[in-house]
Amino acid sequence: MGAWAEENDNMVANTKHRVHQIGKPLPPAVPVRVQGEGFRCLAYRDRSGAWINYRNGEPLKGAVKVMDYDFD
Repeated sequence: MGAWAEENDNMVANTKHRVHQIGKPLPPAVPVRVQGEGFRCLAYRDRSGAWINYRNGEPLKGAVKVMDYDFD
């Protein structure tokens, strides 16, 4: 299995896990590029306003800054 397929399977599994936790699916989230102390990733905000890592579904800790996309 390629890296992309494995990553996609992980995102699907995390989505199913979140549905199980709250009993219904979350609305579609638009990920943005964020940076914090020691990390840079795609993330979105959940219903409570917490930043969630788009790849693994885990909450981000510490201060989060939204980064501009660089398409150059």
